[in-house]
Amino acid sequence: MTRPDSESVLHVKPTGAVSPAPLRHGKGFDPGQCPERPRAGDLAGLNIPIPTLKAFAEALRSNTHVKKFSIVGTRSNDPVAFALAEMLKVNNTLRSLNVESNFVSGSGILALVECSQSCSDLTGLLLCFPKSQPLGNKVEMEIADMLEKNTSLLKFGYHFTQQGPRLRASNAMMSNNDLVRKRRLAELNGPIFPKCRTGV
Repeated sequence: MTRPDSESVLHVKPTGAVSPAPLRHGKGFDPGQCPERPRAGDLAGLNIPIPTLKAFAEALRSNTHVKKFSIVGTRSNDPVAFALAEMLKVNNTLRSLNVESNFVSGSGILALVECSQSCSDLTGLLLCFPKSQPLGNKVEMEIADMLEKNTSLLKFGYHFTQQGPRLRASNAMMSNNDLVRKRRLAELNGPIFPKCRTGV
């Protein structure tokens, strides 16, 4: 079988044979003139002005459709983080928020983590930032405290520099995932009772 060139697609015939077929574009279609569009809710790596990002956060307040929102590497800063935190207070649809690789300080991160407690549907919060931006032990301990109080968050992405907060955050996420597993099993089999060790 010959390898098709870059302008062809493989088609499977009813007999099971595979043959290359040329791509067909619509009338007047020029791929060079079409900008690459991001997927819905994914703004990763785009150079978007701060007021526009704040407008996205404002629009998400009344959102009923977007479940995942990602602004990875968009050069967002604290005002955007505070706008997203305010959005989390009232949004009941968003399941995952990804704010990785941006210029958010400790106060912006704390605002996001604190407001994630009021958004009971949010299960994923990703906040990994460059290692050149350490938050310090006090901020990391506050993040760990808030994560221990949050029972809905299942995935939290942040690279802790201190071992104590890292362990507490990891235990909080394991506990939340275990609660979800127990709820799922209880729905299938009825309530879960611990097995007692007898005859020991």
